[in-house]
Parts: sequence; structure tokens; C-alpha cells
Amino acid sequence: MGILFEDEELRGMSKEMLDRGMIVETAWLGFRHFMLPANVSEDELKVLRMTFFCGAKCLFDSLQYITDVKDRMTKLEAELGQWDAYMREKGGRTRQ
Repeated sequence: MGILFEDEELRGMSKEMLDRGMIVETAWLGFRHFMLPANVSEDELKVLRMTFFCGAKCLFDSLQYITDVKDRMTKLEAELGQWDAYMREKGGRTRQ
């Protein structure tokens, strides 16, 4: 997994975080960097971060109930593919 930042400092920070096992925190950093405007208030950031982590926890818990690992990834890839298509249609930035 990798988040591709153009900024060398962010790229180094994300690699270090991933190396330390901070997968969701690194994804949050990427989401914040690519999707949120610079003028988001601290209160909004707290709520958005909590929401982001709740979504990650929900996804993790849901995947625990699917016993076939390949089936898990196939379903997840299909759902995220739909999300990517939706975001492209709306003009949002998505993973490449």
C-alpha cells in the first residue's frame, strides 16, 4: 500500500507511518491532503477524522465475517471501483 505524495516530506512521513503499521492514519493523512480544503476548522477536522476511522473500523469488522480471503478482496475491490468511478464523475480526486 502506498500513498503517492508529490511532496518529498509527505512521502517520507507516509512511508515511515506505514512502516510503523499506521495504515489507517496514513490513509487519513492522504485523504486530508488530497480531499479537504486548507481552511477546514480544527473542530471539523476532529469530526472528519473520527468519521474516517469509524469507516475504517466498520470495513475491517465487515471483512472479518467473510471467510474466503480472495472473496473479501474481490468484493472490496469492486466496491471501491464503484466509488472511484463516482468520484471521477463528480470531479473528485481518487486513487490511481
